[in-house]
Amino acid sequence: MRRPAYYGRPGRCCALAAVAVSLLVRSVSAFVTAEGRVPREVTPEFLLSEYLRLYRIAAPGRAPDRTPLRVLFYAGRDRLAPAGALPEWGAGGAVGPDTVIIPVDRPFVLDRNMAQISVHELAHCVLSRGYPRVTIPRWFHEGCAMLLSGEVSFDEQAALAQALLAGRVLRLESIDSVNTRSLAHARLAYSTSHAVLLFMTGAWGIEVIPAILEAAQRRHDFWLGVEAIVGLSRTEFEQQAAGYIRTNYGPLAILMDFYYVWLLILLLAIAGFFATRARSRRKALQMAREEREAEETAVSQAAPSDQPSGGGPDA
Repeated sequence: MRRPAYYGRPGRCCALAAVAVSLLVRSVSAFVTAEGRVPREVTPEFLLSEYLRLYRIAAPGRAPDRTPLRVLFYAGRDRLAPAGALPEWGAGGAVGPDTVIIPVDRPFVLDRNMAQISVHELAHCVLSRGYPRVTIPRWFHEGCAMLLSGEVSFDEQAALAQALLAGRVLRLESIDSVNTRSLAHARLAYSTSHAVLLFMTGAWGIEVIPAILEAAQRRHDFWLGVEAIVGLSRTEFEQQAAGYIRTNYGPLAILMDFYYVWLLILLLAIAGFFATRARSRRKALQMAREEREAEETAVSQAAPSDQPSGGGPDA
């Protein structure tokens, strides 16, 4: 039997295999492109692997949409910069299902993880591509994107704690208009969205995300999909989500508000002052009492006795 030409030549075989794999990756990843001022850590291979990972989680059983997907990194002065596409506080955005835009020169973006921002925006594209006939609420979109990109921050906890303290926790439907609001409102909206997704996946597992979306597509309504999967009406779901936020972020409220932190420090300092003063006063009184007792003892010991100290009667 004749051996193949490459038999016994492992070096050439491995090289050919590597070239074949490289060509395959390039052909597959060609539909995900990074353009403009691309950060070093964001490669087409990275974007492809994250895109496929997000599809496996959010739309399992569905073939990934391979329509070209463009990720554009830009600075404000670039001619490629899309005018008015993002609010002034925006760190990135998915413009439809096929385009992601990420500014690289905004002050609050400079210390952010560009790879994580990219994954966040890819998650929006995956949800839009995987379920094109479902009207997905903004809070669910943002919560999924934050959850699936692994975003965690102290600012998020602080925003929710302060909102609870002030009694201004957002209703879910109000998050739909977040792009027209201030940075403070946006931070609270994103934090609320993330907290609600943490509540959902903590109660029903990560599988609840595609399950709800599949049910919503069958029933042509997002909230009917929620009810079909978790057995809660919209009102019941919102009540339980609000309870989760109060339980998990409420105890931090007083620690998150600096006014109350300084007030607490002042009260503790005042309490410490009076406690020290009272302790010093008790000690002084104790010392005075001991001194009086010592003086009284000395006086009693020095006083003359009623009986003569020695000798008999006169002769």
